[in-house]
Amino acid sequence: MLVLHFITSLDDGGAQTSLCKLIKHSELKHVVINLSAKGKYSLTLSSYCTVINLSSTWYNLPFTFAYILFLTLRIKPSVLSSWLYHADTLAFLVSFMMRLPVVWNVRNNSISQSKLSTRLLVHVNAGLSTHIPFVTFNSLSSRNTHRTLGYSPKGSTVIYNGFDINDKLPVSPHISTGDLQIGFAARWDPVKNHRKLLKAFMRFNQLYPHSRLHLAGLGINTDNKALCDTLSSFSIRNSVILYDSLDDIRSFYCKLSLHVLPSLSEAFPNSLFESVLCGTPNIYSCTIDSNITPPGISPFRPESSVSIYNAIKLFQDLSADDRHQMLKEQQAFVKASFPLTRFVSSFESIFKRISCT
Repeated sequence: MLVLHFITSLDDGGAQTSLCKLIKHSELKHVVINLSAKGKYSLTLSSYCTVINLSSTWYNLPFTFAYILFLTLRIKPSVLSSWLYHADTLAFLVSFMMRLPVVWNVRNNSISQSKLSTRLLVHVNAGLSTHIPFVTFNSLSSRNTHRTLGYSPKGSTVIYNGFDINDKLPVSPHISTGDLQIGFAARWDPVKNHRKLLKAFMRFNQLYPHSRLHLAGLGINTDNKALCDTLSSFSIRNSVILYDSLDDIRSFYCKLSLHVLPSLSEAFPNSLFESVLCGTPNIYSCTIDSNITPPGISPFRPESSVSIYNAIKLFQDLSADDRHQMLKEQQAFVKASFPLTRFVSSFESIFKRISCT
């Protein structure tokens, strides 16, 4: 059977990462239609399936939709699958016109920081959700949030993200020696809460001037005026290292002695678990589902830079043995909770269940 996926973009993001993992390790056939221009994951995915980058815009939307219908007729998929809200709406229309089953994959936990057009679209999708056989969410909090927004409980299921885990997990060389190398991997977005992290680091850096904050992600560069102005106003420009979007995120994590996740909202924080598996312990905000958070220092309040600072200082004050024990327990939690095989088999089971062939 063949699964045709629609996705809003193939730039940096958790949905894109999950789609890549699914297709790379799946035994089914897949085709991906990317509504945007070629992105970071376009080349990666093209090694495992056909990828069609449409570079669509609002003004050519009617032509794009007609072309998508043509492509769907030519590809002859058994199942449609969509990732991100705009792609969900499109997939519903294609499924309705082509009489094909569709699976929506929701990877978000809050729309409060989203654009007005996106928030309106979510409410439209809520009404359409009663016609969708399956809607998958990557956390319980995401499913609960969308139910309060009007999404139908029919067919909704939680599939946690999965990770390809080695039996022997590494330990960061920075974990027990020298000044803290603190990091955060996330795109520049209000919901990621960079400003509060920077303010917390400013206070920490005053006590430990040789500490460094490493930031990676889409928009994390010197062309970002808002970011650079914040660094200057906090007088930490020389202590913060900007990496922009990285192809090799593992090498970034391996530079760190601590990864901090200050997000105001997270459905399933890939960066938390990826960094743990690379040998870097984590502290994180209280916005993450308690049932998917690894053991360690108590979650901080992300709206408070003081709370973030206190959590960093608590880690700083741990002995080397306590830091290693914290990492060991976090790695054991991730390894037991989120195997990649379970993630892939859960999706394949749904696709086969509703397949029209």
